[in-house]
Amino acid sequence: MDIPQTLVVFGAGASAFCQLPNTQLPSFATQLPPLTTDLTNRLRSQRLDSQISSLLAAIDEHRRRNINADFEATLRLLFDQFKSDPVMVSQFDQLRCSIRELMRASLIIGRETPTAYTLFFDKFLSSTERMQTGRRLAVLNMNYDPLAEYAMNARKPFETMDGYLGSTIRPISLFHPHGAALWASSINEDGTPLYARSKGGGFKQGEHPAIALPMSGDPQNKTCWPEFHRTSFIEALSSVTKICIIGWRGADEHIVTMLASKLRPEKVDTFHIVGVDSEALNITESLLRNCSKLPAEKFPCGFLSYVETDSCRALLPTDF
Repeated sequence: MDIPQTLVVFGAGASAFCQLPNTQLPSFATQLPPLTTDLTNRLRSQRLDSQISSLLAAIDEHRRRNINADFEATLRLLFDQFKSDPVMVSQFDQLRCSIRELMRASLIIGRETPTAYTLFFDKFLSSTERMQTGRRLAVLNMNYDPLAEYAMNARKPFETMDGYLGSTIRPISLFHPHGAALWASSINEDGTPLYARSKGGGFKQGEHPAIALPMSGDPQNKTCWPEFHRTSFIEALSSVTKICIIGWRGADEHIVTMLASKLRPEKVDTFHIVGVDSEALNITESLLRNCSKLPAEKFPCGFLSYVETDSCRALLPTDF
C-alpha cells in the first residue's frame, strides 16, 4: 500500500516572505534571498559583481530596451547569443559562484532565526508524531537557498545526499531540482555528474557550485540534482493526495510537465496555491489545473500569513 504524500512546492516567493514579525536578522545576513527581478541589484550591493560585470551590463541593457522582459528569458537569450564568446561563457560560469555566495549570506537565517519554514515543518512533524501516521511530506524546493533545509536541521542534520530523501525520524523528502547553495558537483570518470553536500562551504579540487542558471528553455540546463533524487520524486508523485504551491509562478515548464504527467488527480483531495500576486496565482492555477480534479483554493497572502492561519491544517495528517 502506498504511503500517502503531501506535496509542497516552494518558489522564490516563499523565501521572500518567510521572516517572522518581531525577529531581527543577523547583522551579516540582513536580507532574505532575492526574487530574480532584484538579482542583479543584490549581486552589486553585496559586491559580487566584479567578475561578471559585462554579463550584468548586458542583462541590464536588454531589460532596459525591453521593459517587460522576464529575467530568466533574458538570461537564456544572452546565453545563446554569447555561447561562442569565451569571455562571456566564463562569466556565465562565474554567475553560478556569485549566486551561491549571495545565498550563503542567508545561511544563518533559519538555523538560529526561526522563519515561516520553521513553523510549517514543526506543524507537520508535530502532527505526524502525535497521530503516529505514516504520511510523508515531499518538498520540491525551486530555490537555491538553505532556509528550508536549516528549518528541518533541528530534527537531524543533512549529512549526505541520501539524507535528503528522509527517514523514520524525519518523514520529509527535500528535493532541489535547480541545485542548492550547500551542494557541490563534480564529474565522474564515466562523464556523469556527481553531487555532494559541501562541507564547511568550501570545495574540493574539481568541485563546482551545484547550481543551474536561472534561465528559461532547455530543461537539461535548468536541472541540477542527482538522478536518484529525480527518480525518488517521480515515484512519490503517484501517492500524493494533498498539494500546496507557495510563491511559485509555475515558470519552469519541465517541472509543470512532470507534475501534470505523474500526479494522479483522482487521489488529490486538497489543492492550495499561496502567493501575494493575484496574477501569479491565476497563472499557476491554469498551468497546474490538470493536477487535481478539484479547483485550487487560492490564498492571496505571503507564506507566513498562510502558515500562521488555520488554512494549512488541511495539509496535515489530521486536524491539528
